[in-house]
Amino acid sequence: MSIYAAPGLTYEASASNFPTGLTGTIGVRVTDGIGGTTTSRTTSGIAEFPAGSGIYTVTLTAPTSAGQYQVVWDSGGGSPTWATEELVVTSSSPGGSTPSGIDLCTLSDVREALELPASDTTRDALIQTLISVGSLRAHMKRSQDLLDSALSELCNLKMSGSEFRPTPDQIAS
Repeated sequence: MSIYAAPGLTYEASASNFPTGLTGTIGVRVTDGIGGTTTSRTTSGIAEFPAGSGIYTVTLTAPTSAGQYQVVWDSGGGSPTWATEELVVTSSSPGGSTPSGIDLCTLSDVREALELPASDTTRDALIQTLISVGSLRAHMKRSQDLLDSALSELCNLKMSGSEFRPTPDQIAS
């Protein structure tokens, strides 16, 4: 899966299938794919979530130049485990000035809330970009919450020795 980020803005990266308990040891860096390092290795800000899962997340800042990069994770130590994820830094902010289709409000909603005069459209492109970016972040957060909830439920079932048996309603949906 690829990460898309606007130049110089923050994004979340994650890595899974690592041993648990590596917080403070597991590191992440960003490379340009041709041997250069654009963001040096760091262990700062990396959290294992959910605890004991071996899934690690971090918030990083995208390079300021558009292009393709690699987010490179390593477990540290003498024989590290490695994982990579593609990072695509876009040439402009996601959403541009066109509604994204997943926006949680409209440009006119925000213009009305800000009480902007109808004749002042100088900030419409910026406002639309912020609506699209904010909406995307909210959808991503909701997706992460749903994933975390599902993982937690599966872990609880496994620990209790229960099997997951979907109901007819779950199968139909």
